[in-house]
Amino acid sequence: MNANNDQIEMNNRPSYRRHRRQTFWQILLPVLLSVLLVLAGLVLLVLLANGGDPAGKLSVWADTSLIWVLLPMLGLGLMVILILGAVIYLLARLLKILPAYTTIVQHYFKVAENWVKALADKVTHPVVKVRGYQAGAGHLLKSLFGFIHR
Repeated sequence: MNANNDQIEMNNRPSYRRHRRQTFWQILLPVLLSVLLVLAGLVLLVLLANGGDPAGKLSVWADTSLIWVLLPMLGLGLMVILILGAVIYLLARLLKILPAYTTIVQHYFKVAENWVKALADKVTHPVVKVRGYQAGAGHLLKSLFGFIHR
C-alpha cells in the first residue's frame, strides 16, 4: 500500500511532470521523427531507383549493393588463403630440414642425461653407502639380540 501512495505522490510533483514532458519532447519525438525521415528516404530511393519498372532497375541496384557487401569478405578470404598457403609451404620446408637438427638436439640431451646421472650417482653414493652400513649393522644387532633373548 505504501509503495502505491509513494508512486501517486511522485506523479503529482511538478518536477516529475516537467521531466515526463521534457522526455517526450527532447528524446522520444526526435527519435521517432528521425526514424520516419529515414523510412521516407528509403521509400523515395526505391521509387526513384525503380523508375516504374517493378524488376528492372531495382535488380541492378540490388546486384551492385551485393557486390559492394561481398567485396570485403572476398578480400579477407583471399588473405586467409594466402596465409594458409604460406604456412603450409613453410611447414613442408621445415619438415625436410627438421630431422637433422632434432637428431643433434637429441644427441646433446642424451649427453646431458648421462652427465646428470653420473653426477647424481657421485653425490648420492656416500649417503647410500653409509645407510647401507647402518642397515647391515642394525640387522646384525637385531639378529644377535634376538638370538640371545630366545
